Amino acid sequence: EVGGELLLGGVRLSAAMLSGMILNAGLPPPVCLKAVSVPAGGSPYLNANDDGTSIGLWTLVSNRERWVITEVGAYVTIGIDVNMTTRVYLGSNPDGTVLTLWKEVTADQQWVITDAGDYITIHKNGAAAGARKYLSVALGAVRLWSSAGAEEQWTFNCTVPPPAPPPVCFGY
Repeated sequence: EVGGELLLGGVRLSAAMLSGMILNAGLPPPVCLKAVSVPAGGSPYLNANDDGTSIGLWTLVSNRERWVITEVGAYVTIGIDVNMTTRVYLGSNPDGTVLTLWKEVTADQQWVITDAGDYITIHKNGAAAGARKYLSVALGAVRLWSSAGAEEQWTFNCTVPPPAPPPVCFGY
């Protein structure tokens, strides 16, 4: 360790770089979730605010739009790293009227992704018929809706900017 950085094979790794490697070790790479129905110039990317307490939509792709989708048997979790030590998970309150972010995975943070060819739908695992369960976009806001239509279509094959390269170290 040199000045708060780890020297690994002649390359200095900062705490932020190490954190990203540790949090995502063994997990699929982060993806961006993009709402299909948002018109050009709108904010199509699912995003978490800086402190991980609320979700919304954003126009550009950055770290706050990089979600980790992890398969857990019959459902997936959709999480995002808020800082070097905290991951929060997309969920909702039990009746589906409010989308939430939580540090622990409970039944309210379980999702099912259905591949429909050109897009996917994302719905709550185990939600009753007619309940608000599909991740949706309406009037520039994210919500849950009871049926799958054009506003409930997402893609996740967005390009995520690569992390910054490590600094070049001379003389090591």
